Amino acid sequence: MQVTLSKSAILGYARRAGLLGAARSDCAVEYTDGLDVEGALLDGIRSRYLALIDVGTREQLAPDDVAARVAVGESLPGGGVRLTLPSGTRRIFDVALDGWSYAVEVLPAAEAPTVMSRQLNPFTRACAERPVAVLEAPSGGEIRGLMCWPAAAAARTLTAVVVSDNDRYVLDESAIPLILPSNLTDILLP
Repeated sequence: MQVTLSKSAILGYARRAGLLGAARSDCAVEYTDGLDVEGALLDGIRSRYLALIDVGTREQLAPDDVAARVAVGESLPGGGVRLTLPSGTRRIFDVALDGWSYAVEVLPAAEAPTVMSRQLNPFTRACAERPVAVLEAPSGGEIRGLMCWPAAAAARTLTAVVVSDNDRYVLDESAIPLILPSNLTDILLP
């Protein structure tokens, strides 16, 4: 089941996982050596969350259909079109444009030269029954564009993970333990 956790909710999970929660209420202990435990927890959680988005399974990430937020842009050689993706798009699973027979898995950016050269040949060109989509090279972990053949006026579906800000964590609840520290050493030495 997809869950959306706030920064304070994920910190609560992390404190319990790292045994930093309040176990007793009849005493107080102060420790002031300058260690920012909350900052260390959040830094580690954020880096594990982004890594999970990059390599996790579709079931762990609970992606959304963001087709309504996709802009169809310039035409590409061979009858293709470039899609401009929503800001913060980190991972794409599949895409289907209007008129395509089915959604296709998106190929990595390294495949772009090969795919583009195939579109110039009428015998290897993509069609509605054999569509193709290729990522543009990501910039700083964010995917900004997608190249698709054959062209269409709109995206029918685009399943992706979009990271909107640092204060929300959207994932399947089964993946929560994957982004939490497993012990105190993970907190202090991320």
